[in-house]
Amino acid sequence: MKEVYIILTQSGTYFSRLLKVFTGDEFNHASICLDKNFKEFYSFGRLKVNNPFIGGFVKENAFTHVFGKFERVPCMVIKKEISEHQYNKIRALINTFARRSYIYGYDYINLALAKTFFRVSHRKRFFCSEFVAHLFKKANVSIPKIPEKMKPYDFTEMDDVEVIYKGELKEWCTQFKETVCE
Repeated sequence: MKEVYIILTQSGTYFSRLLKVFTGDEFNHASICLDKNFKEFYSFGRLKVNNPFIGGFVKENAFTHVFGKFERVPCMVIKKEISEHQYNKIRALINTFARRSYIYGYDYINLALAKTFFRVSHRKRFFCSEFVAHLFKKANVSIPKIPEKMKPYDFTEMDDVEVIYKGELKEWCTQFKETVCE
């Protein structure tokens, strides 16, 4: 068995605060991390720190990019055990997203439709939790909703997940700082 980590966060960006008002959820961003040193997380979000309108596939960590802008970023870290085959599939998918990041965009349409019965199918646009759910679905890991309807907090409803931390993102990642800040 292998472990993957889902990192739910609530940054201080205007967009994140607006989502919090709209959803009422404690966390409004989801990322996935494949290793225990928490050096990189993968998600869909803003490509430029100060521009919420240009989004796509992003590599994140606790100390740079959007998270680096804020002193405090509340988070929840969830651990999910999956098979080695599922893990390898997710890693391969992330590598494909990273190599071809220029073809992907942010899925504002399905984000706006998330609380409705409607959805738009397209293969090259994702919002954060839709992306993480898409990875799980492609790797045959059971998820509670279709990817276009997944909200960050929905990952806590997956089978056999364990919340391993709840607190400040930088505080959690500081214990791995030697490897994170290379």
